[in-house]
Amino acid sequence: MSDENAKILTLQTPEGQSRDIFENDLDDKSRPIANDINLALALQKEREEIVKKAFIEVRTNEVINSFINSRVQELEGMLPPIIAVDSKGKKDKS
Repeated sequence: MSDENAKILTLQTPEGQSRDIFENDLDDKSRPIANDINLALALQKEREEIVKKAFIEVRTNEVINSFINSRVQELEGMLPPIIAVDSKGKKDKS
């Protein structure tokens, strides 16, 4: 396959249709844009594992926070009522 027929990338439309972009589809104006897209796609692919791990960490923290909140509510329901005390240490009679 010659360089001019080399596939550079594949674009996907919102409708799910694919369009292969070949070297001979590009000119001096569009080639840098296609190269930028390729570089960004490569970077995105390299970072997939980092993103997956970050998602798991965020989700784990959400689960932990939910557990803490649940246990705090349970504990608060078991504690005796709060007794207001004035600045001199006397119980409020209200």
